Amino acid sequence: MELTAEWERQLAGAKGNLGREEFGEILALGQARGLGYTTTEKLLNGKIDELIERLDAVAQEPSNSSLVTLALGGVDLPSVKVSEMPERMARLLADDVGGKNPRQVREWNNKWKRAAKNFIACVGDRPIAEISATDAKKFQSFWSKKRKSAKQTTDHVNKEIGRMRAIVDAYFKEIEVENYSNPFSGMSLDKTGAENRSRSQNKRELPAKWIPEVLLNFEAIAGLNDEARDIAIIIGETGTRASEVYDMPEEHIFLDAAVPHFLIKVEEEGDQQRQVKNTWSIRKVPLIGHALEAMKRHPKGFPRYRGNANYSNAINKYLRERGLFPGKGLTIRALRHTFETRLRRAGVENEERAQLMGHSLRQLRGREVYGDETKLRIRALYLELIAFPTDGWAPRSHSEIHAEIDRLLEEEGFRIR
Repeated sequence: MELTAEWERQLAGAKGNLGREEFGEILALGQARGLGYTTTEKLLNGKIDELIERLDAVAQEPSNSSLVTLALGGVDLPSVKVSEMPERMARLLADDVGGKNPRQVREWNNKWKRAAKNFIACVGDRPIAEISATDAKKFQSFWSKKRKSAKQTTDHVNKEIGRMRAIVDAYFKEIEVENYSNPFSGMSLDKTGAENRSRSQNKRELPAKWIPEVLLNFEAIAGLNDEARDIAIIIGETGTRASEVYDMPEEHIFLDAAVPHFLIKVEEEGDQQRQVKNTWSIRKVPLIGHALEAMKRHPKGFPRYRGNANYSNAINKYLRERGLFPGKGLTIRALRHTFETRLRRAGVENEERAQLMGHSLRQLRGREVYGDETKLRIRALYLELIAFPTDGWAPRSHSEIHAEIDRLLEEEGFRIR
């Protein structure tokens, strides 16, 4: 009875909205005594030996000591609401933000704001530490219904749930509490039957013939500004992502090299800083044919769209309003999928296509990757296999190109025949 009464007194005095610094000070003192954060409920439901050990650690402390309160599981976690977390994420996940350009930072910030806003709309503005499993399931149910009514994909829904999971993890990381339960852990929706049946749901392509008939036909797109047009040409003829082209710094363009090319890599400093999607996206992209001509028209890159998110919306709106897309639901992004199909039809192997497009070879192979990547000269020859002729240049025949690829490989010591 005496122990219980003392416990209740300590807990009554411990309740309150501790700030991050005050909580950190108490936790640091406790960790020096081997006392991590816990709750009264866990102590009551846990082993008696753990409780005894915690009491022994503070046996010499005065009864009003914060260490005693911590030992008894009575220290409240700092109260930070869901609405407060988006503005904290850039600081808590600083490594994710470093190197992003203003557009990338804005998009990165917006995804946390969107996740918090959606959670608050269906559950309420809870303190992070008080989000329950019931709250998390309600959020999952919210997205399940939204998927049906708004036709959101399962991948999109699971990303939104995952962002709330990351917000909870960031909160506990900030206060240096490791022993916690994330109510969103392991939570996701399974793909619908329709999604499983439609392997190409998000992989719609533009017909290959659309490229010469529309994109390379300057009369058909006469009202499109030069930068938007030439970015699209480079995307179509190199398979790059749109942002890899329009965010390209001038210093990464090498038109006078033996093999003209541009470089996709992280730029950490200066006005043209940017991140790229992943390690495999860092690559040299050869320029031939129409792509080379387009880049020669813009040797300093594309300042109109660099660092902002206007490009895709602008060109998609232009093409859609003029009926230049051969079907509903198509966007300029579909050129990248067309590019891979063109390579595949030309007999280019899967791994070579992955390297050209910046896909993960490790994921493709399902194991570690060894050996050198395909040389730039050979990459240029793969592009020549599918390139459309220009007014002043025509690609060689497939047999000539394959003979040149074999010659280059044999020069390096590979036995091809």
